[in-house]
Amino acid sequence: NPVARARLERFADCVAAATAMSLPWSTSLTSILIGIWILCLLPTVDLDSLRQTLKSAAVFLPVALLAFVLLGILWADVTIRERLAGAGPYVKLLTIPLLFWQFSQRDSGEKLLWAFLASSTLLLVLSWLIAAFPAINWREPGRSYGIPMKDYISQSGGFTLCFLDRKSTRL
Repeated sequence: NPVARARLERFADCVAAATAMSLPWSTSLTSILIGIWILCLLPTVDLDSLRQTLKSAAVFLPVALLAFVLLGILWADVTIRERLAGAGPYVKLLTIPLLFWQFSQRDSGEKLLWAFLASSTLLLVLSWLIAAFPAINWREPGRSYGIPMKDYISQSGGFTLCFLDRKSTRL
Protein backbone atom coordinates (compact mmCIF):
# COMPACT_ATOMS: atom_id res chain seq x y z
CA ASN A 1 0.00 0.00 0.00
CA PRO A 2 1.69 3.25 -1.16
CA VAL A 3 -0.13 5.45 1.39
CA ALA A 4 0.96 3.28 4.33
CA ARG A 5 4.50 3.17 2.94
CA ALA A 6 4.61 6.97 2.64
CA ARG A 7 3.39 7.33 6.23
CA LEU A 8 5.99 4.86 7.44
CA GLU A 9 8.71 6.75 5.55
CA ARG A 10 7.63 10.07 7.10
CA PHE A 11 7.50 8.46 10.54
CA ALA A 12 11.00 7.01 10.01
CA ASP A 13 12.22 10.50 9.07
CA CYS A 14 10.68 11.95 12.25
CA VAL A 15 12.18 9.20 14.42
CA ALA A 16 15.59 9.81 12.81
CA ALA A 17 15.28 13.52 13.66
CA ALA A 18 14.24 12.66 17.24
CA THR A 19 17.26 10.37 17.45
CA ALA A 20 19.54 13.19 16.31
CA MET A 21 17.99 15.43 18.95
CA SER A 22 18.51 12.84 21.68
CA LEU A 23 22.19 12.21 20.85
CA PRO A 24 23.65 14.98 23.04
CA TRP A 25 21.33 14.16 25.94
CA SER A 26 20.77 10.46 26.47
CA THR A 27 22.45 7.25 25.40
CA SER A 28 19.48 5.12 26.43
CA LEU A 29 16.87 7.20 24.61
CA THR A 30 19.08 7.27 21.52
CA SER A 31 19.32 3.46 21.54
CA ILE A 32 15.55 3.09 21.93
CA LEU A 33 14.86 5.54 19.11
CA ILE A 34 17.35 3.80 16.82
CA GLY A 35 15.51 0.52 17.39
CA ILE A 36 12.18 2.19 16.54
CA TRP A 37 13.77 3.86 13.49
CA ILE A 38 15.09 0.55 12.15
CA LEU A 39 11.71 -1.14 12.66
CA CYS A 40 10.02 1.67 10.71
CA LEU A 41 12.65 1.86 8.00
CA LEU A 42 13.17 -1.81 7.12
CA PRO A 43 9.71 -2.33 5.53
CA THR A 44 10.37 0.64 3.23
CA VAL A 45 13.81 -0.44 2.02
CA ASP A 46 14.16 -0.94 -1.73
CA LEU A 47 16.92 -3.54 -2.11
CA ASP A 48 18.04 -2.33 -5.55
CA SER A 49 18.60 1.24 -4.40
CA LEU A 50 20.22 -0.06 -1.18
CA ARG A 51 22.70 -2.05 -3.30
CA GLN A 52 23.47 1.13 -5.25
CA THR A 53 24.06 2.99 -1.98
CA LEU A 54 26.42 0.24 -0.79
CA LYS A 55 28.74 1.00 -3.72
CA SER A 56 29.74 4.25 -2.02
CA ALA A 57 32.96 3.99 0.02
CA ALA A 58 31.41 5.86 2.96
CA VAL A 59 28.75 3.16 3.16
CA PHE A 60 30.81 0.13 2.19
CA LEU A 61 33.63 0.73 4.67
CA PRO A 62 31.54 0.32 7.86
CA VAL A 63 30.13 -2.94 6.46
CA ALA A 64 33.64 -4.13 5.60
CA LEU A 65 34.89 -3.22 9.08
CA LEU A 66 32.10 -5.25 10.66
CA ALA A 67 33.00 -8.18 8.39
CA PHE A 68 36.63 -7.98 9.57
CA VAL A 69 35.49 -7.87 13.20
CA LEU A 70 33.33 -10.96 12.69
CA LEU A 71 36.21 -12.69 10.96
CA GLY A 72 38.53 -11.70 13.80
CA ILE A 73 36.33 -13.20 16.50
CA LEU A 74 36.61 -16.64 14.88
CA TRP A 75 39.98 -17.34 16.49
CA ALA A 76 39.41 -15.56 19.81
CA ASP A 77 40.34 -17.65 22.83
CA VAL A 78 37.07 -17.03 24.71
CA THR A 79 33.52 -18.38 24.75
CA ILE A 80 31.15 -17.63 21.88
CA ARG A 81 29.10 -15.39 24.19
CA GLU A 82 32.17 -13.25 24.93
CA ARG A 83 33.08 -13.15 21.24
CA LEU A 84 29.65 -11.89 20.26
CA ALA A 85 29.67 -9.37 23.11
CA GLY A 86 32.97 -8.01 21.80
CA ALA A 87 31.53 -7.63 18.31
CA GLY A 88 28.32 -6.03 19.58
CA PRO A 89 29.41 -2.39 19.41
CA TYR A 90 30.50 -2.83 15.79
CA VAL A 91 27.03 -3.99 14.74
CA LYS A 92 25.95 -0.38 15.27
CA LEU A 93 27.97 0.45 12.16
CA LEU A 94 25.19 -1.12 10.11
CA THR A 95 23.05 1.94 10.80
CA ILE A 96 25.37 3.99 8.56
CA PRO A 97 24.31 2.31 5.29
CA LEU A 98 20.66 2.62 6.32
CA LEU A 99 21.08 6.32 7.11
CA PHE A 100 22.80 6.98 3.80
CA TRP A 101 20.10 5.05 1.94
CA GLN A 102 17.24 6.80 3.74
CA PHE A 103 18.54 10.29 3.13
CA SER A 104 19.64 9.62 -0.43
CA GLN A 105 16.00 8.73 -1.21
CA ARG A 106 14.40 11.74 0.50
CA ASP A 107 15.18 15.39 1.19
CA SER A 108 14.89 15.14 4.98
CA GLY A 109 18.61 14.82 5.70
CA GLU A 110 19.03 18.53 6.23
CA LYS A 111 16.17 18.53 8.75
CA LEU A 112 18.03 15.84 10.69
CA LEU A 113 21.15 18.00 10.83
CA TRP A 114 19.11 21.02 11.95
CA ALA A 115 17.52 18.90 14.70
CA PHE A 116 20.97 17.89 15.95
CA LEU A 117 22.17 21.50 15.78
CA ALA A 118 19.16 22.76 17.74
CA SER A 119 19.57 20.10 20.41
CA SER A 120 23.32 20.71 20.73
CA THR A 121 22.75 24.46 20.91
CA LEU A 122 20.26 23.97 23.73
CA LEU A 123 22.82 21.81 25.53
CA LEU A 124 25.45 24.52 25.00
CA VAL A 125 23.16 27.16 26.52
CA LEU A 126 22.49 24.89 29.50
CA SER A 127 26.21 24.25 29.83
CA TRP A 128 26.95 27.99 29.96
CA LEU A 129 24.18 28.51 32.51
CA ILE A 130 25.63 25.81 34.76
CA ALA A 131 29.11 27.30 34.36
CA ALA A 132 27.80 30.76 35.25
CA PHE A 133 25.56 29.57 38.10
CA PRO A 134 27.14 26.42 39.62
CA ALA A 135 24.40 26.18 42.24
CA ILE A 136 21.92 24.97 39.60
CA ASN A 137 24.11 21.98 38.67
CA TRP A 138 22.26 18.80 39.65
CA ARG A 139 25.35 16.68 39.02
CA GLU A 140 28.27 16.58 41.44
CA PRO A 141 28.82 20.35 41.92
CA GLY A 142 32.44 21.30 41.40
CA ARG A 143 33.36 18.10 39.56
CA SER A 144 31.38 18.56 36.36
CA TYR A 145 31.89 22.25 35.68
CA GLY A 146 29.55 23.26 32.85
CA ILE A 147 28.74 19.67 31.86
CA PRO A 148 25.03 18.99 32.37
CA MET A 149 24.81 15.68 30.49
CA LYS A 150 27.07 12.73 29.70
CA ASP A 151 30.74 13.80 29.88
CA TYR A 152 32.95 16.52 28.45
CA ILE A 153 34.18 14.30 25.60
CA SER A 154 30.67 13.55 24.30
CA GLN A 155 29.55 17.11 24.84
CA SER A 156 32.51 18.72 23.07
CA GLY A 157 32.26 16.18 20.23
CA GLY A 158 28.66 17.21 19.63
CA PHE A 159 29.58 20.88 19.66
CA THR A 160 32.39 20.21 17.19
CA LEU A 161 30.04 18.42 14.79
CA CYS A 162 27.85 21.51 14.72
CA PHE A 163 30.68 23.50 13.14
CA LEU A 164 30.70 21.36 10.01
CA ASP A 165 29.94 23.21 6.83
CA ARG A 166 26.41 22.46 5.62
CA LYS A 167 27.61 21.72 2.08
CA SER A 168 30.21 19.21 3.25
CA THR A 169 27.61 17.28 5.26
CA ARG A 170 25.03 16.91 2.51
CA LEU A 171 23.94 13.26 2.37
